[in-house]
Amino acid sequence: MKSLPSNLRLTKGVHYYTPSAYEESGRLTVCYRLLSEKELRSIDVLYTSGKVAEAAYRIADLAIIKIEDELSELIPISQLPINTLYELTNVIIHNSAMTEEELAELDNNIFLYTDGTLESETWNCELCREKRLDKVRNCRFLSEEEQERYFDPNFRVDIGDRSYNYCPVFDINKELLSAVIECNNLLELGFLPDEGGFLDQTRFFVTASQQMKFALQKAEIKKLKEQQK
Repeated sequence: MKSLPSNLRLTKGVHYYTPSAYEESGRLTVCYRLLSEKELRSIDVLYTSGKVAEAAYRIADLAIIKIEDELSELIPISQLPINTLYELTNVIIHNSAMTEEELAELDNNIFLYTDGTLESETWNCELCREKRLDKVRNCRFLSEEEQERYFDPNFRVDIGDRSYNYCPVFDINKELLSAVIECNNLLELGFLPDEGGFLDQTRFFVTASQQMKFALQKAEIKKLKEQQK
């Protein structure tokens, strides 16, 4: 299941979804918002307790703004087939929460951004291609055929306490980083995207803003130590 773009997960927002059973007819459109960090934690308690059906109805009650048929008539949640309800709540949870893969990508992007090593001209993709360095750096932007042909099992790039066996520029997700920087900027200015307190924000905002804040603090401490040497 594909997640919403990072910039659409900063706030609860307003999103639309058509359940698979109605995709061809277009007879049902669901308008929903994302769940907050606080709401996700309460839902997690229900799932942990094995109360799946109760969790589904709780999610629907919190997040679904309205359900309309093809005539724009409002449909109550109670009239939804149970399979459609589960599909909807899975979509809402998927976009509101963060998978292990998404958390790992977030962590890696924040690390690479705050470390600053890849800002060097040495890691500029255009220059790299001109000098044919991509052929010796296990560049994952190369075609699959070229990646196999030029793969060097001994290639390593050490950045901080992390080691990569391919050029780490490939891992940089500009869309994700842009959203993370926006999260940090809002927090620095004392603003929150949605009403309420910090835990009333989306999980993406809570997680991204905190991780970026700590990573920037760590980078600043590292910089001061290097200046004192």
